[in-house]
Amino acid sequence: SDDENKRFQAAINFLKCVTLFSRLPKEDLPLVASCCEPEDFEAGQQIVSQGAGNKDFFLIRFGEATVTAVTTQPESRKKDKKKRARHGDTKGGEEVHLRILTDGDYFGERALLYDEPRTATVTATTALGVLRIKQASFRQLKLHEKVRFLSRKAILG
Repeated sequence: SDDENKRFQAAINFLKCVTLFSRLPKEDLPLVASCCEPEDFEAGQQIVSQGAGNKDFFLIRFGEATVTAVTTQPESRKKDKKKRARHGDTKGGEEVHLRILTDGDYFGERALLYDEPRTATVTATTALGVLRIKQASFRQLKLHEKVRFLSRKAILG
C-alpha cells in the first residue's frame, strides 16, 4: 500500500542518518528498513525494563528517553539480600540515572547480540518514536556481523 511505501522510505531515510549504520553498504539499508517496526510511546511509558529477557533493538526516531538502573545491594547488607541481588532481584537497591537518549540514539544492543537480560530500564520522558528490530530479523540479515556498536559501559541491556 501507499502508506507502507511511505513508512519504508521514511525508515530508509532515517537509517541513512544513523551513525550506527554508516558503514553498511547502501544496498543493505532497504533490508534493514524492511525489518524495522515503527512504534510510538507516551511520556512515562517504559520501553524496556532491567532484568527482562526481551531481545529487541531500538532506534530513536524522535523524542527523549531516560536510562536508569537499580544497583545491587552494598556488601555490608545481609547475605540473603546479596544473593538475591546477584540473581537479578534488585529490591532495595538504589535507582541510578545513567543517561538521556535522543533522536538517532539506540539501545538494546547487548540483549540483541549476547542474549543478556536487560541491564537497564528505558523510559520515555517525552512522546517517543522508535524503530524496533527483532533479534531474529537482525540475525537473519547477518547485521550482527556487519554493524559495529560503539564500545560503551554495559548499561543498555
